[in-house]
Amino acid sequence: MFTSGVKTWLIACLHRSRLPPHDGFVRLRSTDGIAPVPARPFADPDPFAELTFATPLKARFAISEELRLPLGGLCEEDRAFIDALLARTLSRPEVMDEIRRRFPPGHRRSG
Repeated sequence: MFTSGVKTWLIACLHRSRLPPHDGFVRLRSTDGIAPVPARPFADPDPFAELTFATPLKARFAISEELRLPLGGLCEEDRAFIDALLARTLSRPEVMDEIRRRFPPGHRRSG
């Protein structure tokens, strides 16, 4: 028995020999009456939003991360290119391919 202030806690310690045999597996007693969990395939071809950007703002953030540069630091021509690209499509592979073509690694332009 352990007493702390006004609360009294009973701590019981059982030795393993007092417990029923246990081999480490949990078993259900019966599966009768338990309905199976319904399964339904994804209707969306892109359930985890990997193929398209949700918004142009999220696309701009991804472009900024790809370039490792704030988009405000780009020249007006490059910003206009990005605006036109995002007005045309929000497809992630297409946007990122165009960005990588326009801004190859090591090529940093500022405005």
